[in-house]
Amino acid sequence: MNKLSKFAALPGKEKLLFLEAFQCLVSVRILLPLLTFKRILPLLRQKESIQASKADPALIRNAVARASVATPWTSTCLMKSMAARWMLKRRRLRSHMGIGMAKDIKGKLVMHAWIGVDGLDIVGKDQTYQELFVFE
Repeated sequence: MNKLSKFAALPGKEKLLFLEAFQCLVSVRILLPLLTFKRILPLLRQKESIQASKADPALIRNAVARASVATPWTSTCLMKSMAARWMLKRRRLRSHMGIGMAKDIKGKLVMHAWIGVDGLDIVGKDQTYQELFVFE
């Protein structure tokens, strides 16, 4: 089944979430090279009081995963985490996002970003990373 057939087979709500996730990934791809990290930080914070929402974070996780595969570039963990963060904020879902570093098996420093909602990983942490930034 090709990508277009898979997209056509999705329920309407999931098609819209996919398109939103794709648009968020495009926005992140454009913004990351243009802005300093200092200017990106406010985009990741949740300023207002977040209340419970009926939105399903698992659908957002799936939409971001699908959209990241569909981009013509490699969507990094930071891009996926930022896109998911924006989508979750729109739905007033409280999330926690982290950015950290660890050493790989060769001793090289590697960076990683992750995000989760109520114990559900949207972008997983994968390893033990030393947290540098945490956004609640």
